[in-house]
This record gives sequence, structure tokens and C-alpha cells, in this order.
Amino acid sequence: GLVLDKSSNDLTFNSDGGNSQTLNNAFTIASGETLTIGSSETLIIASGVTLENVGILINIGTFTTTGTLTNTGLVLDKSSNDLTFNSDGGTSQTLKGDFTIASGESLTIASGQTLTIDSGVTLTNNGILTNNGTIANNGGTLTNKGKWDNPVVGIITNSSNIINDSLLTNYGSIENSDTFTNNNMLDHKYGATITNYKNFNNTKRVDVYGKLDNKINGGLVGLITNNNIIEIKKSGTDLGELNNYANITNDSLLLNQSTFKVFKTGTITNNQTITNNENFTNYGIINTNKMFLNAENAHFYNYNKFMNNTGGWYKNNGV
Repeated sequence: GLVLDKSSNDLTFNSDGGNSQTLNNAFTIASGETLTIGSSETLIIASGVTLENVGILINIGTFTTTGTLTNTGLVLDKSSNDLTFNSDGGTSQTLKGDFTIASGESLTIASGQTLTIDSGVTLTNNGILTNNGTIANNGGTLTNKGKWDNPVVGIITNSSNIINDSLLTNYGSIENSDTFTNNNMLDHKYGATITNYKNFNNTKRVDVYGKLDNKINGGLVGLITNNNIIEIKKSGTDLGELNNYANITNDSLLLNQSTFKVFKTGTITNNQTITNNENFTNYGIINTNKMFLNAENAHFYNYNKFMNNTGGWYKNNGV
């Protein structure tokens, strides 16, 4: 018959059962558990038998049912390098156990589908992750070490921890209400939006062709911490925007080639270099402890406070 080793949360076939095994009695893959059907294995659900999946079912081999699959969990078909949701699970599925998209594999979330990362769960992408639907990180960790594409229709919401260690290309929308850390390349395209309500940390490079709003929402106060390069860019008539309603701490280079606005509630603490090559408007408070450069032909509009502190300097070559 079928021997399933549940000594951990990974349920595995026992080799004594052979490669083709039949489920002849009802069985539940519990929340937090994962059943993997290996590349040379076949799982058959017999007629009249129900397999209930509340966890994760990964199919690399062959999965055949003449019985019933009741699926409120996540079914990932890995029989090819494209990991796909199983339609039996509906359009909204929750990852309740740690999972890795391996190098060479791709997971696509289709339009109308939602992948929710449960509290305490880690999703690691070493391959290609494409989001045409919604990714909701509700208390887990999403780490990107491969390629992550968020097209125009894509929505990413984060109430826990997102870490980008590779390439994230955003044409859609990202809303962060906890911690978003960019350690490599965030390519934020024109027409896309990023809304930050808490901690947005950059240690490498962010190219802003779209709209980046650092905002306040009730008790949540946005903080952008820059330790490398954030560049607000333009391409022809397509203008990138950084709109600051909350707090920015700059410990490296903030480079504006397009539109940078600090609103009345906004503050900037500049400990290194801010360079304005286009239009910079301040209605808030700027404290500069190092260098603020308004370059040739650039425009700096100040309607509130610009504090040039000890050790800081302001150089104006523009207007």
C-alpha cells in the first residue's frame, strides 16, 4: 500500500511501496505539511476515496485521481519547469509551509489569482516569479534571489518582510506596510506605483521611473533609508516621481533627474549627498549635514525650512 513518512512536515513516499502507489483510504495533507510526488512516482486516488489538501501538494511526477481531491491548500504542478496553481484550489490559495522556486523553475500567478504567504512562512525565489495577479505577504517572508516580474496588472502587498537580493521589475503596484529591503536592483517602471507606509530600505540601487510615495497612514509612518543610490529618472516625457509625506534618511546618494517633492508633513535628513538636476519642491523640512547640490539649469523651490547644519553645505548652480 502507501507509506507516508510524517516525521517532519514533508510527507514522502516510502521506497518499499514502489514508484506507483494508490491511496485507498481518505487522507489529509494538514496545514503546514507538504506532499511531494517525485519525478518517477505516481500517486493514484482510488474511486470513492478523498484526498484533502490543506497544505501543499507538489507534483513532479504523475498524479491521477478517479476519486476526489478536496483542495483548499496549494497545488503546484512541477511536472515541467512551470509551477502552476491547480484550478481545484480556486483563485485564492495560501502558502502555509516554506517553499522554494528552484533555479530554472518559474511560478506564474495568473490574472485573478491570489497567492497569500501565511504568518511565519518563507517563500524563496531562485528562479522566475511572475505576478499577473496578487501576492499578499501576510506575516511571512518573501525573498527574491532570482528574477521577479510584477507586470502592469500585478499587485504586491506586504505586511511583514520582503527582501530583494536580485532583480525586481515593477510595472504594477507595490504597497508596503512593514519592511521592504532592496539589496540589489529595483527597476520601478513608468506608470507603476510604490506606496510605503513603514520601512523601505535600500542598500544597492533603485531606479524610479514610476511613482514612489512615502506616506503616513494612521499610526504607520513611512521611512525611506537610503544607503546606496536612489535615482528619480525620466525617459522623454515620462517623468519619475518621489513624493515624501513622511521621513527620508539619506546616507549615500539621492539623485533627482525628474520630480522630487517634500510635502508639509515630510522631512529629509541628509547625511551624504542630494543632487537635484531637474525640479525639487520643498514644503516640509530638510536637514542637510553634508552636501546638497542644485545643479546647472535645475530648479529648487523652498516654501518651508532648509536647515544647513554644521558640516553641511548647499551649492546652487541653478535656480
